[in-house]
Amino acid sequence: MGQSDLKGGTVKLGEVDPAAIPTAGPHAAGSICNAIPIGPTVTGLTYSIERGSAGTVTVAGRSAVPFSATGTAHVTLPAGGGLRGGQCADYAIEDLVGDGTGENLVLAATPSFNLAVGSTSIEVNGLPVYRFDALSDLARNGIAELYHAGALALLFNDDPTERITRIDGSVSFPGASSATLTGLHLLEADGDPVPNTSVSISDGEFAITGFAALDPEDWYQVVLVLSAPLAGEPMRLQLQGTFAP
Repeated sequence: MGQSDLKGGTVKLGEVDPAAIPTAGPHAAGSICNAIPIGPTVTGLTYSIERGSAGTVTVAGRSAVPFSATGTAHVTLPAGGGLRGGQCADYAIEDLVGDGTGENLVLAATPSFNLAVGSTSIEVNGLPVYRFDALSDLARNGIAELYHAGALALLFNDDPTERITRIDGSVSFPGASSATLTGLHLLEADGDPVPNTSVSISDGEFAITGFAALDPEDWYQVVLVLSAPLAGEPMRLQLQGTFAP
């Protein structure tokens, strides 16, 4: 499989020809690296498989985790042993079996993060990075598989001079999920809350206002809290920034 870099949301690890699955040893192996900007620590990895099934996955030599009947295996990394920015971990997947169609098996991994939001700790999955600038003040869209009741979007003000004064957005669920958006938090790059933030939510649309304008060429975090986990179904997040000098 080689090396796969996590950059926010779900990453494809590779494909396996069912006719070429080894008869011994790991059926698929590689390394996965935290290449996410500003380096939030990855505290869990959900491995998934399409067009086939698998027995177990082992990460960094720890105990093997079995795949479920739906083709997923969630590996919780030990406290203090998560993947920090730039760190990598080896993985090995055993007992791959094709679905009988002859098509390649598709392997993927989705990172999760344990975040302190207010007085609570929540586990969320990652979304792609959102980059804004005043010259192309258009909505940015991202989509990712979610396995938890929350998502983390990293926001970068890519403008060299202008500040973000307001963030608008919406969430939608292309799959069959009935989950709804119940909470929203705007955080600094280090995870501290952005002061004086006001959030309004209505039917999946939201506005974040009230904060002191966000600095040019700086990182921020948007944490979304959902009413229920999505069990691997996709969520689409649209964000748009309003700028001022």
